[in-house]
Amino acid sequence: MQMPKRTPKVILENNLKIHSVKKQQLKTGSSSEKFEVYLQAGVQSCWLVIPPTKTIVLFQDIQQPLSCSSGRFTDPVIELEVAVDDIFS
Repeated sequence: MQMPKRTPKVILENNLKIHSVKKQQLKTGSSSEKFEVYLQAGVQSCWLVIPPTKTIVLFQDIQQPLSCSSGRFTDPVIELEVAVDDIFS
């Protein structure tokens, strides 16, 4: 699966929220606050995509985010498993 190159925010089927951040946005912490709102509103899965570090942080529970920067990334809500390298290629 190839991800779009310049899509900072995408909503798919109301179950998934993807947010990509730039390096200068990493220190603000606003993404987790946004995801908390999304999860409370019923979005079941949120991805924080961090291209500078090739990391994806999965939020299905705001208290227990899961980080992945190598190997395979799995999102059980949308039943997706993909190589991290494929997301950032």
